[in-house]
Amino acid sequence: MPDHIRRSNNAAGLSLIVAIFVVETLVLDHRDPMPHTPYVLAVLALVAVASLVACVWWRRTGRA
Repeated sequence: MPDHIRRSNNAAGLSLIVAIFVVETLVLDHRDPMPHTPYVLAVLALVAVASLVACVWWRRTGRA
């Protein structure tokens, strides 16, 4: 498997894992609200978006 495909798959997997953490954080915040939850969600969203961008970027650079 080419290196750019492997990196892209890893980034997509990280994005999926972070999305699961976002859902879990939202459920736990609904059950037991915490004041720092928006910060945790912001960091998780940043990681998810960055990994999706990396996934798309590595897929496109491999085609060129």
